[in-house]
Amino acid sequence: MARTSRRDASENIGEVLAMMRHSFSTSDSVRYLLALVVLRWLADAKRQDYPLPFPLDLPPDLEYHIPLMQPPDLPDWLERMLRELEQRNQQELGGVFHHLHFRSPRFMFNQPDRGILGRAIDLLWMKDRHGCSWALLGASLEAARRAMVINSGAPEMNTPDSICALVTGLARPSAGDLVYDPACGTGTMLLRCKEYVETEAPATWSLAGAERNP
Repeated sequence: MARTSRRDASENIGEVLAMMRHSFSTSDSVRYLLALVVLRWLADAKRQDYPLPFPLDLPPDLEYHIPLMQPPDLPDWLERMLRELEQRNQQELGGVFHHLHFRSPRFMFNQPDRGILGRAIDLLWMKDRHGCSWALLGASLEAARRAMVINSGAPEMNTPDSICALVTGLARPSAGDLVYDPACGTGTMLLRCKEYVETEAPATWSLAGAERNP
């Protein structure tokens, strides 16, 4: 099965975010969306034994197939996986997910159609089962950025794609390199570095970023 295209990923992410914004604030909708996408990516990486661009200690029970089955205790499983991720990776993830409550009645998971949460799982898990989808990660970050900017009314300050591509081409990361962005924002520069390395110089490498206001 082919990987999800960037266009399909954007459509899936846009639909999930739109559904959540009917029941949650924009900021909460963004947090729930990103948590689901990150959890899906890590579960897929564990399933495929795919190397992560940074080391994380993953929970033993983080299994890709569990959300696909949508068991009645799925909200509890999601919260437990996110909590364990934080506990096992305090320095990297401590406090990132602690505001999220997938057992909220607003998700309507107790309804026959599994409500918002069930539909989100369908869109994020069912349509892309091949490999770790960076398309979904990139689309979720872009959708989150747009939603937060529109909601806040603040001016948007982002490095254009053309500049990211130019800087990446000039840096020419190669085997064994660590690519670090000290003000990574939504990670556009790091995503472009990943794309460059995969197409121009496939090798073992690492990504790292920091952001004062993630």
